[in-house]
Amino acid sequence: MSNITQKGDAIRAAVKWISACRQDDPSRDLDQLVEPAAVKFNLSPKETIFLSRFVKENGDAATLSFPE
Repeated sequence: MSNITQKGDAIRAAVKWISACRQDDPSRDLDQLVEPAAVKFNLSPKETIFLSRFVKENGDAATLSFPE
């Protein structure tokens, strides 16, 4: 049985995971969280680049949110 997921679900999950990590420790460097998130959520290179840009642009706060 295959799982059907919407495009962007993995990125949303990665953003939520990074947000949770930042809530636990707001001093954690965003650059050091992107690569583990990319591996954990099996992101493509393009998705990883998007994730990196997204968290850098929106990562001033400890909590990130991804538009639905």
